[in-house]
Amino acid sequence: MIILSKINRQEHEEANFILKKENIKDGLDGGIIYTLKDNGVIIGVGKIKLKFNYGILEYLIIKEEHRGANLGDAILRTLLFKAEASGIEKIFYPYKNSYLMKKGFIDNKGEHMNSYELYLEVSEFFNKGCCGDRNEF
Repeated sequence: MIILSKINRQEHEEANFILKKENIKDGLDGGIIYTLKDNGVIIGVGKIKLKFNYGILEYLIIKEEHRGANLGDAILRTLLFKAEASGIEKIFYPYKNSYLMKKGFIDNKGEHMNSYELYLEVSEFFNKGCCGDRNEF
């Protein structure tokens, strides 16, 4: 059974193992962090760091052997929903990423914060109507 939930302290070691494989270092505190578990084993983790009136997608990782099943979408939608519930309207990502662009992130083109390659208007993401809306979480 696949379960998506907010990270808890007992999951930090297992989540850090996944992040280390992707060369990501994180203390797993601060921000919005969710894990995706399959039969109790973490197979994915994602984080949005909250700033004043915007968020930064720090990472969205699915274990390699579980990729291709669109599991990252569940984590991304949950992170964005929680960010929006916290009053966040824009999410930035520092690098070009084709997966995120398919999900609705667009080129920053220097119109917003220059140190980020991509950004997303959260309300536009949910208004697109892919496979659900904000009422599903």
